[in-house]
Amino acid sequence: MQLRNPDKIYFESASINGVNEKKLLLLSVKEQDHSNFQSFTNSIIKEISSTFSNVTLIDPSTVFCRLNRCVVGELNESFYFDRDHLSIKGSYKLQKKLEDVLSN
Repeated sequence: MQLRNPDKIYFESASINGVNEKKLLLLSVKEQDHSNFQSFTNSIIKEISSTFSNVTLIDPSTVFCRLNRCVVGELNESFYFDRDHLSIKGSYKLQKKLEDVLSN
């Protein structure tokens, strides 16, 4: 989840030379804020999933978060459709993680 819509983040990260990667990262949500936003929902998911032996939880933050930020996207494309829904590009970033879980 981001604090702001990706289009606004990209707009503020733009310069005459294109999107500034450092600024894009700095305007992306802090990892701690992301964790705080997701904590209630994650606690419910963990509680319900613990009653099933065949459920594997996947934490998307391991894919999107680095350097204490959960990056909104790459220079050319956002991982988010809006503040809290992944874009097609963002969904594809989870593909490997999902394949690993499903193949085991």
